[in-house]
Amino acid sequence: MKVAVLSVLLILAGTLASPPQFNESSDIVTNLVRNIIIRISEHIKNSGYDPLDISRFAYEYIGNFFQFKFDIEDLHFSGASNIVIRRLFNNVLLSTFDFDVVVPQMNMRIGNSGLEVGIGEKELSGELSGW
Repeated sequence: MKVAVLSVLLILAGTLASPPQFNESSDIVTNLVRNIIIRISEHIKNSGYDPLDISRFAYEYIGNFFQFKFDIEDLHFSGASNIVIRRLFNNVLLSTFDFDVVVPQMNMRIGNSGLEVGIGEKELSGELSGW
């Protein structure tokens, strides 16, 4: 009789002492991170950055010692908002958060571009067309 009561008490104590089990849908931290990633993806789409089409962009900086000039034509960039969450896992006991987030495919097309950099007396320039 004593063995049976002791066994029941040990089982009950072991059950109550075990850490709470969280599945992905009930973990607050995991849901928060998932919602942030979804919001970032939606913000990229809603802001007009996916796809991004720029017909012409030029930037020039001229300083005393450093000069920089950059121009680009016919830029098309897509796929930045396709964020895939492969794994999100929060371990409350070990205080760890493990995640795997990828952007599977991004495409970029450039018509023409040029770059000129000058540092002091030295100058460097380059062009890229149809990449």
